[in-house]
Amino acid sequence: MENKNRATNIKILKIFGYIFLVLFILVVILAVNSGGNRAAKSSTQQTVKEKNIDNDLKSYRTLTIDERHGLNAKMVSKMYDLNITESSELDNLIIKFDNCMGDFTYNKNNDLKYTEVLDWCYIEYKNLELREAKFNKHFNELDAIDLKVETQILCQQLVKGELKSPSTADFPWTAQTYRKGKNRWVINSYVDSQNGFGATIRTNYFCDVSYKGSGDVQSGNNWTLNKLEFQ
Repeated sequence: MENKNRATNIKILKIFGYIFLVLFILVVILAVNSGGNRAAKSSTQQTVKEKNIDNDLKSYRTLTIDERHGLNAKMVSKMYDLNITESSELDNLIIKFDNCMGDFTYNKNNDLKYTEVLDWCYIEYKNLELREAKFNKHFNELDAIDLKVETQILCQQLVKGELKSPSTADFPWTAQTYRKGKNRWVINSYVDSQNGFGATIRTNYFCDVSYKGSGDVQSGNNWTLNKLEFQ
């Protein structure tokens, strides 16, 4: 009787062992398939993204700064024979391609092909005269910081300095502000203030200022006044 019970227990243990083994194998298979699906999905998404980028500049605009830099580094190395072995030299060159692409993307038609515009940058780079005259001087408008608010504050301060009664100055909440090129900003707006006789008058003004590119953007010392004109 005891031998019979022992044999039964052994049989039960074997059954549970088989069940555990089968479950373990199923878990492993599911894990492998899940990882493969994720990799395939990621690869597909990356392929679609690169395909869209190759179509136009509109898609290029949607990328982050790091994604644009990575794409430019990959495509420049893939499309052109640069003959550069030093990694630091190559990194500096890619940054200049970033600037060139950022300049063209900001100022040109969104429907232009990414590779077509990248070719423009490469042509400038390969030509020594164009390299110095154009390629090295591109400003990355696409990734430049937005200085509309700082421009408005600075110009309002400059305008107040020219008024008869600066303490009465009343500026509109918003003003027509736009980038003129690189870190140069322009405002067309107005101010209401009292004149020398105490009467409130409205004065239109045009303010043209440039950020020097470094230092606290809220400090007037880091800006240059190009033109302040009352109309």
